[in-house]
Amino acid sequence: MQFTQEFDVDSFPFWSGAEDTVKEVKKAKKLDELQLLVEEAFIGKTPTKTQVNDFVWFERDLILSQLGIPDNKS
Repeated sequence: MQFTQEFDVDSFPFWSGAEDTVKEVKKAKKLDELQLLVEEAFIGKTPTKTQVNDFVWFERDLILSQLGIPDNKS
């Protein structure tokens, strides 16, 4: 069985390291841009919640760089 739903970065329940990434993006007021990056990362695919979370968590450097946000964790 496959279940799909609309994805909205602002209401998605991110956890662990992805939460930190989203906090930085929110501070920079670039949630719309993050939404587009995530959508582009999964074009033609139906990712799981874990895959979406892991992308935002483990691709933090790429995401912040693409959005022009300095990484405050470094």
